[in-house]
Amino acid sequence: MSEQSQGPGWWVASDGKWYPPHLHPTAAASGTPAAWPPAWAPTPAPGFGPPVPSTGMNGCLKAFLIVLGVGFVLVVAGSVAAVYLGRDAVERITNGDPTIDDDVAVVACGPDASGRLHATLRVANNSAERSNYLIEVAFESSSGETVYRTESVSADSVGSGQSMTVEVATSTAAPGEPVRCRAADVVRFTDEGP
Repeated sequence: MSEQSQGPGWWVASDGKWYPPHLHPTAAASGTPAAWPPAWAPTPAPGFGPPVPSTGMNGCLKAFLIVLGVGFVLVVAGSVAAVYLGRDAVERITNGDPTIDDDVAVVACGPDASGRLHATLRVANNSAERSNYLIEVAFESSSGETVYRTESVSADSVGSGQSMTVEVATSTAAPGEPVRCRAADVVRFTDEGP
């Protein structure tokens, strides 16, 4: 703003003062952005002036990611705690443990009608509680040196003192030599509530 024109494009407003071209009402209507700061304005102090666009994450996204991370940690910690605290309910039986001798027995082993490896197991629950079983069956050469296939099977809700028969079918063709089957690993856990 001035008492007289400062050059081409300066204009007189209704207050009788001269203004630079970029402050003319038609300049704003034409879409030409006004300069910031205007030539007549004092230099802004550091930290003041037009807003600077943010380049980082907004607060809501940060909060969501923090909550997601904390939730993930809690799920993992809960799973680990459940495994360790639930160990009393799981009895792991391995080869050589006398408690397995009467629990899982191989009734039949060999190729089925389609020539695939197949086994039939008898699962007898010798514990005092209704139990579930997870059994890994190994199909091996008669010497035990070659394992052709391992397959897992479950026996669910076997009552105390009861037994059931489970079939283990594979998609592996039986070899041209005799095969033996054995319960390579058995996990027994209670089927009764806490």
